[in-house]
Amino acid sequence: MAFGAVGDGSKDDSLAFIKAWKAACKSSSNGKMVVTSGKKFLVNPTTFSGPCQWPVSVHIQGTIIAPAKKSAWKMADTSKWLEFSGISGLSIGGGGIINGQGQIWWQKSCKVDKKNPCRKAPTAIHISSCRNVVVTNLQFVNSQQIHLGIFYSSALHVSGLMIKAPKDSPNTDGIHLQGVTNAKVYNCDIGTGDDCISITSGTSNFDIQNIRCGPGHGISIGSLGYGGEKASVENIRVKNVVFDGTETGARIKTWQGGSGYARQITFSDIKVNDVAYPIIIDQNYCDSSKICKMKKSAVQIQNVSFQNFRGTSTEEQAVKFVCSKSMPCREIVVRDIDIKSVVSSATESVCVNAYGLAFGHVYPPSCLRRM
Repeated sequence: MAFGAVGDGSKDDSLAFIKAWKAACKSSSNGKMVVTSGKKFLVNPTTFSGPCQWPVSVHIQGTIIAPAKKSAWKMADTSKWLEFSGISGLSIGGGGIINGQGQIWWQKSCKVDKKNPCRKAPTAIHISSCRNVVVTNLQFVNSQQIHLGIFYSSALHVSGLMIKAPKDSPNTDGIHLQGVTNAKVYNCDIGTGDDCISITSGTSNFDIQNIRCGPGHGISIGSLGYGGEKASVENIRVKNVVFDGTETGARIKTWQGGSGYARQITFSDIKVNDVAYPIIIDQNYCDSSKICKMKKSAVQIQNVSFQNFRGTSTEEQAVKFVCSKSMPCREIVVRDIDIKSVVSSATESVCVNAYGLAFGHVYPPSCLRRM
């Protein structure tokens, strides 16, 4: 407000935000930018860039609202709304609300109306090329696409987020990571129209704990390998998650024709409530209007563990490992699984080119083959 913001939800306050950021970033000690409580701030696509002299915090107490019209991005990158870039030592929190007003973007999505071409829509908060980042205690509502996207950054801690969008909103991932190392996501409640958390290539050493997910598409590694991509994902640990009415639970998805690997991945202590496919590996992923041609190369999936799953599935086939003939899934472990179907007296596992071991009580019975 000290830099000229009005906070009435209709006047463009972007310039005041830019001025406040520059002052905080240039501060001779730890700078703080405060978004006043009880106010609504309309902010156009904006980049808050570093480097800054000292660590900077953004304390969002009020509500930040995106423009309702797509024309606001006419001269801007349509993949971003609020971008934080090139900063070492960044904290974003304060209990406020980030409202993407994504409805106009959803209506024009090719996934809603197949006559429309597929175009990028903005990520609400886009963090790129940053290190030592904390994002905590925020509410995200109705992002245009991804709610919180983190790209090519390291040393991150994300916690205490509530992320909400309708279950039919397209591509509205809760938290998306690409090229991220040494990250933690704890204690979040996420319900959207796509993945609650999506983990893509270049991500390693990532811990996820105490998440409620639903509605949505579960927690996904991938998709990986699109367009012949050489993918790398490793050392991912997902623990203490409740999937509630989601399309999938623990999922790894790769396109045919890619290369690289997804390995050293553990999903443990998971509760599934009426989830369609609680455990799934799909190496024939094809999110396209055209038929995907069969290809020989694939991303190698290896050393993946699913431990202590309990609950119910809305499909008879609750566990699916559909892997590549040329690059089978290897070292898959299922341990202490008890998932019952609510639509059938028996629950099944499906395996194609999947090799591994089962331990303890495993239901549906394991179909993994020994090497």
